[in-house]
Amino acid sequence: MRVTVDGSALVVIGMYRPGSAKPTPQFFDDLTFLLEAVALLRCPLIIGGDFNIHVEDLHDADAVSLAEIFELFGLAQRVQGVAHQHGGTLDLPQRTSLTCLSV
Repeated sequence: MRVTVDGSALVVIGMYRPGSAKPTPQFFDDLTFLLEAVALLRCPLIIGGDFNIHVEDLHDADAVSLAEIFELFGLAQRVQGVAHQHGGTLDLPQRTSLTCLSV
């Protein structure tokens, strides 16, 4: 969703990836495609939701892939520590710089 207030735009994306199955390469490709499309809008982005990937596990290939995608698009993790009743960090609010780029 793109929100504009007083001439300033912000993109907000809510996501849910079911935890019943391991993330597929297609999930990471689709996420990258989505973030590339949003980057073309040149405005701040907030993305949040339940990715069901244990990003706190630095040895998990899926966590590493997700972190690399977030880093590539300048997204910063806003939750530090446990965010799930069984431990781990699964809910991942991310945001880019909140300064709009003028073209």
